[in-house]
Amino acid sequence: MKHRIASPLLCPANPIEPMAASASSLPTDGFVCVDLSAASHSAVIVDVRVEFPDVKNVSEYGLVISRGQCEGDRPHVAALYREALELVKRLNTKMGHNAERMARVLAHVAGQPVHILG
Repeated sequence: MKHRIASPLLCPANPIEPMAASASSLPTDGFVCVDLSAASHSAVIVDVRVEFPDVKNVSEYGLVISRGQCEGDRPHVAALYREALELVKRLNTKMGHNAERMARVLAHVAGQPVHILG
């Protein structure tokens, strides 16, 4: 089967500006067509932006979703949510903050931002 890989997100010049608050949300269940930065036989990588309310800079990361949690190139919403939560916890720990501090995590669908968390 031939896999289509969406082009990587275009990054604006640093510093990265926060995305508009008007981003839509992902559905609560099912498989979604998020933009991928890469795909292999074992996983897909979804680029996300992480925004903490008390941090001016926005960071970009890749969520690795195993193919077992995908239908073709479409990851399951629950897998995206779990990986986004784990990423936020790791970042909070790395920055010396409470692991439960929330952040907004956004991906892209057809180039448009969508909330995974926040």
